[in-house]
Amino acid sequence: MSRISLACPDKDSDSVLLSNRTKFKKIFSKHLPNREGKISLQEFLKFCQNVRILQDLISPIDMKKLIAQHNIKQNISYSEFESLIKSIAMQTFNNTAPLFDKLRMLMIHIRNSCKMHYQVSLNQNFIKEAIDFECMQDPVEIDGHSPEDMLRVAESQDRVYKSRYTSVSPPGDNDSINKTRVNSAKKEVRKDKSVSPCNSIEILDKVLQKRFNSKAKITTTSKQRASLVDELNRTKSVSPYRSASPLVSSPFQNVKNVFFGFCNQFNNTISAVPKSYTVRRVQAQLKYIQTVRKNTFEAGFVKKLIFCSWRQLVRDRIYKSS
Repeated sequence: MSRISLACPDKDSDSVLLSNRTKFKKIFSKHLPNREGKISLQEFLKFCQNVRILQDLISPIDMKKLIAQHNIKQNISYSEFESLIKSIAMQTFNNTAPLFDKLRMLMIHIRNSCKMHYQVSLNQNFIKEAIDFECMQDPVEIDGHSPEDMLRVAESQDRVYKSRYTSVSPPGDNDSINKTRVNSAKKEVRKDKSVSPCNSIEILDKVLQKRFNSKAKITTTSKQRASLVDELNRTKSVSPYRSASPLVSSPFQNVKNVFFGFCNQFNNTISAVPKSYTVRRVQAQLKYIQTVRKNTFEAGFVKKLIFCSWRQLVRDRIYKSS
């Protein structure tokens, strides 16, 4: 694989693409590049639709103009893919803003769509320290290789980053300064190391002991408070001259006992009444109602009612005529 060393013209703007280069390579490989490592224009437009660039940020006519400016006819390489992304950011967002802010806004715009369609989450914390290493590699080196080679390159670059930030150089034999640096680095690495199972068990035991001790303290304090309240209730004075003994009941307690005794007695009397008595009483009431109904509609009662109404009517007429 041929590597070409190039100087980065704008580190701040390129840091956005450099920090997300591995993610864009994965997206690029999912659009089925050919043996030359290029994708078709249709796949690129499909990518723009998936990440909501077309119709949301740029129109299809402007997109055709951009592609014509880059002299792209049929296929797009990865370097052209990155340059198109950069030109889209320059054209769509505010003209007065720097290129770094424009690319950053574009990454924020397409981040959720990339996660949904490609299962790739773009970085938003752009590390400028990674530029020195990434700028030594030209994205053109990806062109002319299969997608499997591109994925291998991405994995190797990730390993280089990890080894760069986690490796510690061995100390010299006669250099005391290097020894102190290595010792301090080892201490930091020990702090960052994950907890072993034995240590985690000991930590859990300590946490449980602390919780148990705190609960025991709370229970003891609650018991002490309850005992103090009981003592205060016992020693509470009825008058300033004599204190109430625990055997003497308060007047409220007496009233309460009388009331509950009355309720219990009433319940007992209700439960003691036999069912036959209640049945006979209901039957007698029904008979009385029936007799009243019969008497009210007898012939003599009706005649008497008609006579009383006629007599009252005659009296009213005589009173009016006089």
